[in-house]
Amino acid sequence: MGLDLGKTCQLQSVRFYPVRQEIEEAQGLPLRFRVEVSNHPKFNDATVIADYTEKNFPYTNTHHKTTVPTFDVPGEGIRCRYVRMVSTQLKRDVDKYYLAFNQIEVLSDGKNIAPGKKVIAKDSEEKGRWSKSALVDGLEI
Repeated sequence: MGLDLGKTCQLQSVRFYPVRQEIEEAQGLPLRFRVEVSNHPKFNDATVIADYTEKNFPYTNTHHKTTVPTFDVPGEGIRCRYVRMVSTQLKRDVDKYYLAFNQIEVLSDGKNIAPGKKVIAKDSEEKGRWSKSALVDGLEI
């Protein structure tokens, strides 16, 4: 799941707002994943900015579960057009596995540049707040 920013931008950080059903759970965040940026849609030149593929992302206490997962790029940032999260282990709820976010925020020069950008996803539930466009409407930040 990712974004096409429409043009190359200087990115400083990415925030994924997971769906929250109750204050202490982040239902939509996968257990294991990596966050990549690239200048090519096929991610031929991908740079990994966060890697939790070998161990679970540390959502282990109330502080972590109530803080928006933010992935900063070291130094001055990185120039890229595409941003994505690659899930390697999703959360399971009884018999379903899922990835669900309320919002994605991409910061460049201190501003969120994600609103209105194209969301790239293999599948999605295109109903109201579950739609791809709702991920980048800027409303649930």
